[in-house]
Amino acid sequence: GQLLMRYRLGPDYMLHFSLQAVGMDKLFSPTRRQMAILWTDSCRQQEKGFTFENQRSSLTYKKAGGGTDYLNETSAKQETTEQPLDWVAFKNQYFSAVLIARDDFATGAELASTPQDKESHILKLYEARLNTAFDPTGQKPSEFEMYLGPNDFRLLQEVEGQSEFGKDLDLEQLVYLGWPLFRYINRWFTLYAFDWLTRIGLPMGIVLILITLLLKAITYPMVKKSYMSSAKMRVLKPKLEEATKQYDKPEDQMMKQQAMMQMYSQYGVSPLGGCLPMLIQMPIWIAMFNFVPNAIQLRRESFLWMDDLSTYDPIPFIGQWDTQLWLIGDHLSLTCILFCVSNLLYSYMTMRQQRDQMVGQQAEQMKMMQWMMYLMPLMFFFMFNDYGSGLNFYYFISLFFSAAIMWTLRKTTDDAKLLAILETRYKENKNNPKKQSGLAARLQEMQKRAAELQKQQQQLKK
Repeated sequence: GQLLMRYRLGPDYMLHFSLQAVGMDKLFSPTRRQMAILWTDSCRQQEKGFTFENQRSSLTYKKAGGGTDYLNETSAKQETTEQPLDWVAFKNQYFSAVLIARDDFATGAELASTPQDKESHILKLYEARLNTAFDPTGQKPSEFEMYLGPNDFRLLQEVEGQSEFGKDLDLEQLVYLGWPLFRYINRWFTLYAFDWLTRIGLPMGIVLILITLLLKAITYPMVKKSYMSSAKMRVLKPKLEEATKQYDKPEDQMMKQQAMMQMYSQYGVSPLGGCLPMLIQMPIWIAMFNFVPNAIQLRRESFLWMDDLSTYDPIPFIGQWDTQLWLIGDHLSLTCILFCVSNLLYSYMTMRQQRDQMVGQQAEQMKMMQWMMYLMPLMFFFMFNDYGSGLNFYYFISLFFSAAIMWTLRKTTDDAKLLAILETRYKENKNNPKKQSGLAARLQEMQKRAAELQKQQQQLKK
C-alpha cells in the first residue's frame, strides 16, 4: 500500500493537491474517517520595521460558511475553534500562506501564535493542529488547495475564482480595510481610485497626492458650507457680545445661552455647523489609516527622499540608531515629523477660527481646550513614528490642502457682505417668527425647557 499525493500549480500562486490511500484499507481502522494535520512555520521579518510589520501579521482563519477571525497580533495566543473552518492562513504584512480544505477542517482545530523577540528577526511562530476528512479505502481523496502569494486585494479576488471547491472563500479579507464604515469607503472608493491611478503608471507618491486631491474635491462643498457657518458666527460675534453683556454673572449663564440661541435662530445660523470639517475628515482619515499600511503596491516604491513608502523614512545621518529609546524606538521618521508639524499648524488655524466666533465664557473655555489640541500632534508623533512614510506623507499633504482651502475661503469671504445678508434674513425672520427654524431654534427650545425645569427644581427646594 501507499499514500499517493498528486499536485499541480495554478496560474496565480495557487497549488492544488490531494492525498489518497492506495491499498491501505486494511491498515486503518474501518471507523477512521479523519486525518490529522500539523502545520508549523516561522513568520520571518520581511520589512524594515519589525514592530510595524509584527502588528500586521496574524494567524487568520475563516469559519465554514461564516466570517474570518484572527489571533491577537501582539501577544501569545492559543485558540480552539468551535466550528469547522474553510481555511487557515499564516499571514505577515504583505504575504500569506493559506491552506484550504475541500471538506473543511473539523471543529476543535487548535491554533497558536507566539510573538518572538526583535533580535531573532522572526515575527511569530505559527502552529495549526487540524483534522479533515480521510477515506482509508482510497475511493475518495482528501483534497486541498494552498495559496502562497501576496496580500493583493484584486489578485486574491481573481485567485478565489481559480478554486475548484465551489466555496465562498472570501480570501480578500486577508487585506484588512477597517471596520464596516471604513471598509465600505476603502472597498468602494479608495480601491477603485487606487486601481485607476496605478494603471496609468504614475509613481506611488503622485497617486497618494491625486487621491488626496480627489477626496478634497468631493468633500469641498460640505467643507465650504461648514466654513460659511463659522464665518456667520464670526461676523455676528460683536452683536452677540453686545446683546448678552448684561448676563455676565455665573448664575445668568443659562439666560445668556438662551439669548444667544434666540439670536442664532433669528439670523438663521447653526452654532454646530463649524464642527462639520472634522466630522467629514475623520472617517476618511481612519479609512486611509487602514488602507495605506496594507497596500502592497507601496512596497519597495520610492518617492522624493523616501526609499520605501511602506516603511519609515529615517532622517538622513541622525534618524536611526542601535538602542531602543522609550516611546521613540530606534529611529526618527522625517515624514512623521512633517505630519506632526503640519497638524500643529492646522490645529492653530482651526482653534483661531473657533475662538473668533465664540462669546464670553465660551472663549475662555476655548483657551483651556487649545492646549489639549496642541498636545495631540505630540501624541501622534509617538504613535506614527513607526508607521510607513506613505501614510505619514498622505496625512501631511492632506493637512496641507486642508489648510490651503481654509486660508483661501478666509481670504475670499467678504465679512461686510455676509453680515448684510444676515441682517436681511434677521429682518425677515423678525417680521415672520414662524420662519425661524433649524438647529439653533431646536437648541433654543431645549434650553428654554431646561431653564424651566431648573426653575421648578429651585422652587421645590425652597
